[in-house]
Amino acid sequence: MPGPSTVSNVTSTLSNFGDAASTIAAARASSIATMAAQDEIARIQNEIALNQAKNSVIEELGKGVKALAQ
Repeated sequence: MPGPSTVSNVTSTLSNFGDAASTIAAARASSIATMAAQDEIARIQNEIALNQAKNSVIEELGKGVKALAQ
């Protein structure tokens, strides 16, 4: 039968594994949240770029219409 110090060492080791698993899970959750935020930032940046391009096209069309009207 294992002595008290052996049981204590095993318990301590298992506790350390649990702590490591918790740390890994927290880091994974944090990285998933970061990736989601980066995806949303990229989506917003793409939307801004599309709006700028659309506004540029509208401006150029307006210049063309104005030139034709003169």
